[in-house]
Amino acid sequence: MRVVLITLLLASCTGEPKLVMKPLPPLVEPTAHTQRLEIVVNDLGLVAGEEFLWDVQVRGFSIGKARMSVHDETVQSRFHTGALASAVANVAHDLVTSIDRTSARPYASSERVEAEGKVRQFATQFSGTTAHSFHTALGAIRAWAKPDAPRGFLNVVHADQVFRLELESPLAQQAMLRVDGHVIGPDVDLALTIWLDPERVPARIEIRDGEDQVTAQLIDD
Repeated sequence: MRVVLITLLLASCTGEPKLVMKPLPPLVEPTAHTQRLEIVVNDLGLVAGEEFLWDVQVRGFSIGKARMSVHDETVQSRFHTGALASAVANVAHDLVTSIDRTSARPYASSERVEAEGKVRQFATQFSGTTAHSFHTALGAIRAWAKPDAPRGFLNVVHADQVFRLELESPLAQQAMLRVDGHVIGPDVDLALTIWLDPERVPARIEIRDGEDQVTAQLIDD
């Protein structure tokens, strides 16, 4: 189940809103590792027309593809385990985020999660909070990331729960930027590393839990 959770934290999917939007539950921030300032950006960090495709692997074994598409007013992404992985554990995650480019913020999201034969759906409004969806958190990281950027954190909502994403200052590694951090949430404390290419495209994402590791490697269609 822990590998399933890590996979869901990595991958997002497309879908259409199926629920009436409801306010975000009161934000109960996970316990911080260290004190740091919340990351605030003026640029959404997501360009209309962008499309990304990642090969998602667990312990070096490909379990499926994650695709994300950026539009003028929405960001959509899709992940579903492939045929071989689904024989062991069928996991799917659909996410649509409605975005406000003026404020560089999400204002609503629709999420569908399928795991262990159960389907759950969530709809969230972000008004009055500084929290992000997976999509806008990734965009905020792209907008924030530069070698002298101070470490900080983002609150990210997934399945009506709030996860604290703590990020260290990016490190230049040749042409890439490496961002290390932690994903902290209810009974969750995972190590995270993101590599951004010169265009700030997330070329590789790793989430680790002890010896378990999930990797999303950017690929072409």
